[in-house]
Amino acid sequence: MYINYCIYQNRSLNKIKENTVKERAQQYFLDLYTQYQMPCHMDFTDLVSNYEKLWMRCFASKKIKNCLKEASYILFPSWGVVLDSDFAVPELYFKEKFEWSASILDIRDCGRLCVFYAVHLLLAMQSSEDLFRGICCTVEDRLPIAHKKNSAVYPEIDYAGFLSLSNQVNNDTRFKIQFCDIFNHRNKLDISAVFEFCVEAVIESFNLSAHSYVIYINNVRIEKKHYPVFTIFYPTSSGFLYYAVNSILNNLSLEHAEYIVFMDIDILMALTGVLLIQKVG
Repeated sequence: MYINYCIYQNRSLNKIKENTVKERAQQYFLDLYTQYQMPCHMDFTDLVSNYEKLWMRCFASKKIKNCLKEASYILFPSWGVVLDSDFAVPELYFKEKFEWSASILDIRDCGRLCVFYAVHLLLAMQSSEDLFRGICCTVEDRLPIAHKKNSAVYPEIDYAGFLSLSNQVNNDTRFKIQFCDIFNHRNKLDISAVFEFCVEAVIESFNLSAHSYVIYINNVRIEKKHYPVFTIFYPTSSGFLYYAVNSILNNLSLEHAEYIVFMDIDILMALTGVLLIQKVG
């Protein structure tokens, strides 16, 4: 599957009036924490942005609208919770408003690796159609946490990401996705061991030579001198993959090779997302 288009935006750049957390969202968290007999550490006085207004602002370009209209499937991966929305299911509202013919699917309850799950699913689905166009589309809210010490296990930034994939090359195509999957490493407690296990699995599967690839890993320093590995210090959220792919497509000071590996290690869930892309042409 080929990468046709990718954008990443930090939503703080979008000047939209913010509101307090919706009452139904407040009640959801209060009920949730009461059910598990835990103290609620949400700061309901914090301001959040309206989901529909932010979505319209971030994805307003003609190119994105055309991608969505032509898509076979539109996936909405997100780690966050919608805190200010005018609709119970805003994605269905968008489908009706913009008359999308695509099937739509939420990717929830997958934590910070939800975008890896979405890309993996699109790869698995692509063989069923001659012309396949898949979209990953995310608008994610940070959670307003009262105690910052808990921020490592919740989204801490607002962002929007958009990734357009297809099984055909077009004029914008520069990379092909060769592999995307989630590795379980519950029996490996050492980060270096997790890293080496995942990298070696990809190297062996695709017979990568020593100088043909480069690795980008999210927020973890790896002392492995025999691997070409670089750390991207990205905030806690599900947006790492959008950010990294967008940076590669826009040549934002990242090293290039024929193959590029992106890795995100979720230590709490003992899972690692891995994406392998290859240059086209």
